[in-house]
Amino acid sequence: MKISRILVPTLLVALALALAPQSRAAGSNGDDESSRQSTSRPAAASVVDRDYLAGKRAIAAKQWQRARGHLQQSAARRPASADTQNLLGYVFRQIGDLRSAFIHPPFPR
Repeated sequence: MKISRILVPTLLVALALALAPQSRAAGSNGDDESSRQSTSRPAAASVVDRDYLAGKRAIAAKQWQRARGHLQQSAARRPASADTQNLLGYVFRQIGDLRSAFIHPPFPR
């Protein structure tokens, strides 16, 4: 009985420590820039695409032709961007160009 009073809490603490997420390095609070960047993406992927953002603003203003131009420029630079392709398809549907709305370029591999 006395052994179980010691063993059970000890096992629970060991299990909790084993399942807890890994802690950050000492002195790091996780707010620095390096902790927010994914190590699987190159640094250039985090650069803001101004044409993509301008396209989103044009969509919000229902300026379809302007949005199309910005999003096509963004898609030319980043053809694998699903967000850009999705918005571009949406803009084409709003313009009435259904043929272009459903055509997607092949993604680079």
